[in-house]
Amino acid sequence: MANTVADLLWEMLKQAGVSRCYGIVGDALNPVIAALHRHPDIEFIHVRHEEYGVFAAVAEASLTGKPVAVCGTAGPGVMHLINGLMDARKEGAPVIAIAGDIDTSLMDTAALQELNPHKFFDAASLYTGRIVNPQQARAVISTAILTAVVERGPTVISLPGDIAAAAAPAGSHPLAI
Repeated sequence: MANTVADLLWEMLKQAGVSRCYGIVGDALNPVIAALHRHPDIEFIHVRHEEYGVFAAVAEASLTGKPVAVCGTAGPGVMHLINGLMDARKEGAPVIAIAGDIDTSLMDTAALQELNPHKFFDAASLYTGRIVNPQQARAVISTAILTAVVERGPTVISLPGDIAAAAAPAGSHPLAI
């Protein structure tokens, strides 16, 4: 059973067939990476740059046909995902990007590293969801997974660190995909 929203994320991705996540660690992603360490069935491949990670995820998803995750931290980190996600869209590769985001208390304040994921990823992603409260986590994650797998392309889950670390809603369990 998921303890945090980040735990729920990894449980749902595992059920969808994700066995690997490429990425980089950063402040906005700390709760996401901590939860990933509690889910050893998904291998974390630490890369030196988000762009390396997204292109590795695209290559693996293209070759295997299975969904692959990639992580980028807030601001400049997620910006480095765009070229690979454009490639995933062209290749029809089921890549699920987990974009670290600023805490919800800072949204729409022009805070350092603030980025509107809906505008930024519009051309590169088949679906972009931003989880701003734990109650919507299951719906956003499910939509991102299903879109990536069924429509064969990249999706983005924008996940603020405070929401990733929040308790998963009662009764939250991964859905069978």
